[in-house]
Amino acid sequence: MLEQLKAEVLAANLALPAHGLVTFTWGNV
Repeated sequence: MLEQLKAEVLAANLALPAHGLVTFTWGNV
């Protein structure tokens, strides 16, 4: 399950522009 979460975070980082949302996503991990 952790691997799936990491995959989703990685996909989000690739798909979304590098701004506060990416930092927020990593903060939740």
